[in-house]
Amino acid sequence: MHAFIGTVPFTIIEAINFVIANEIKDADLYVVKVFDGAEKVGERIRGTGVFKNVYILDDVLLTYPITFSKCINVVRNGKKVLNLLKKKKYDFCYYNNSGWLINSIFYTGFIKENPNIKNNFLEHTYCSYVTDYAQKPWYLRWLIKMVGLKCMDGSMLDKLYLFEPDLMCTRYDGKIEKMKKLDKSNPRLVNALNTAFEYNVSENQYAAKEVIIMEQGPMKVEFDKEKFWNSVFECIDLDKTIIKAHPRQKESTLAKCGAAISKNHTLPWELEILNNDISNKVQITIFSGACVSPKLMFDDEPTVIFLYKLLPVDYTFLGKEIMAFADAVGGKYREKDKYFVPETFEELKEYCIKHGIVKK
Repeated sequence: MHAFIGTVPFTIIEAINFVIANEIKDADLYVVKVFDGAEKVGERIRGTGVFKNVYILDDVLLTYPITFSKCINVVRNGKKVLNLLKKKKYDFCYYNNSGWLINSIFYTGFIKENPNIKNNFLEHTYCSYVTDYAQKPWYLRWLIKMVGLKCMDGSMLDKLYLFEPDLMCTRYDGKIEKMKKLDKSNPRLVNALNTAFEYNVSENQYAAKEVIIMEQGPMKVEFDKEKFWNSVFECIDLDKTIIKAHPRQKESTLAKCGAAISKNHTLPWELEILNNDISNKVQITIFSGACVSPKLMFDDEPTVIFLYKLLPVDYTFLGKEIMAFADAVGGKYREKDKYFVPETFEELKEYCIKHGIVKK
C-alpha cells in the first residue's frame, strides 16, 4: 500500500502522475488544505478513481512569517493527522514538500504503525536540485521534538525521485531514481488532472497566442518595473501576447500594457502545458521557475527568454545555484537556440526579430 501527500497543486499533480505512470493500484492520497479550493480538488480526485482513498485534512503546513498562533494551529491539526493515521498500514510513503514540520507529522504517524515503511521523496520543483533538504535552522528540530514528533530530517529517506537526476547539484539523502515525466498522450492522466482542477479545454486562452509572459512573484529588490517592462514591450508584438499573472497575485501588474491577460492565472501552469502544444510558444519571464517546467516535467521545448540580466539592479539576489540550474536545463534542450538569456535590450530585440515576434 502506498501513501502520498498533497499540499499545493504541483505536489498533487506529481502524485497523480506517479500513480498512473507506475500503474500503482493501491494508493491513498492525503490532501492538506493549504491552498484555496483544496477540499474541492480532493473531492474531484476521489471521482477519478486514481486513489483507493482520498483524505482531506486541515492545514498543517507552517508558513512564513511564523507566529505563535500558526504554530498552535499546526500542532492542533497535526494531532488530528496522527489520529487518522492510527492503524493505517503502508509499505511506501511519498513526501514532496520541503517543510520539516509537515513531513515530521506524517513521518511520525507512518512509522508508528509501519516501522518497516519505505520513505521516498518526490522532487519539489527546482528547489530539490539546488537546496539541501537537511539544511534547516537548529531550532526547528528542537520545536519538532518538543511537540512530541520524530523529525523527518531526510536521513531516513530510501529514495529520491527526480525528473532529471543528472541535474542534481546539492547534497542529498537516499538513492536517486528517475521519475517518469507526464505523458500528454495518456488519456487517463489527462482526464484525471483536468477533472481534478476543472480544466475546461473549450476555454483555452493560450491556443491563439504565441508569446506568454510569466509574471514574477514578490522580489527582494526594488526597481522601476513600469520602465523595465515598457522596454520589453517595445521588442514584442502585443497582439500575439498573453500575460499570466503569478498565482499569488490577485491580478496582473501589467494589465495596462495592451496585451491580453489570462483570466485563470491561479490554474496550475502544468495544466496549460498538458493541454497545449507548448513547443511552438515563446515564454518570457524575469526568472519564473514555471518556464523550466515544460522541459523538466514533459520534455517539451518551448522557446524560453529569461530577462534577469536586463534588470537595472544586481540580479545575483536570485542565487547563483538557481541560475546555474536554469542554465543546465537549457543545456538539455535539443534546439539550444530556443533557450535565451539576453544581456542587452538590443540582443532581446534582435532575437525577437529572428523569431518573428517583434513589434510591428
